[in-house]
Amino acid sequence: MARILTVEAERFPIAGRFTIARGSRTEIAVVTATVTDGLTSAYSSVVVVVGQSVGSVHINPPSSTIPLNGVIQLAATVLDQFGNALLVQ
Repeated sequence: MARILTVEAERFPIAGRFTIARGSRTEIAVVTATVTDGLTSAYSSVVVVVGQSVGSVHINPPSSTIPLNGVIQLAATVLDQFGNALLVQ
């Protein structure tokens, strides 16, 4: 009898963030695998904690002309791999 395996993944943002030795966490992923033979099914779930890592850095203003001996102020925003701003920069 053939068995069918299905896998589903869901992501859930967490309220705030928590930090452990391997970095800060902003969401939790739950992966559920189900095996069925058409008559009976068995499933198991595992929680995967996704850590933040730098995905990109945005500089503002993106371009500027600086006069000789001049000064400009730049601001940088660091975004994680999902496009969310990192809270600690």
